[in-house]
Amino acid sequence: MGMYDGMIPIFLFIILVNRPLQACFLGSTKRTVHISNGFPGNPTLSVHCYSGNDDLGNHSLNNTDEYNWSFCPLFFAQTVFHCDFKRANKEAHFEVYNDRVGDKCANCFFLALEDGFYLSYKNKDPAVYATWSN
Repeated sequence: MGMYDGMIPIFLFIILVNRPLQACFLGSTKRTVHISNGFPGNPTLSVHCYSGNDDLGNHSLNNTDEYNWSFCPLFFAQTVFHCDFKRANKEAHFEVYNDRVGDKCANCFFLALEDGFYLSYKNKDPAVYATWSN
């Protein structure tokens, strides 16, 4: 055994840690959540999304703008993303991703409209998913 034999596991660990994430753990499917502002005219929709591990920050969406992010669901625990929405005198807060949503879609499309938030996936027609709280 040479003096560098003990360095091989450390070297492999460094390579794996610094390698970009190419696939999800154990073959699970990467998920993407899309949020679009569908209000007529040009009212701004404020969006703040977060999970227990990640705060995705505040985003302002003008009409037809989209905000999206991708992630790999947790393998040993439930992955949940919450979003807070504000538009003029309306507000809403709900889970945009959880196990129930994840069972339906790898690409989840939310459209914010005057009467609520519509979810579509897998070429299905959008259906009301949540409403404004005021």
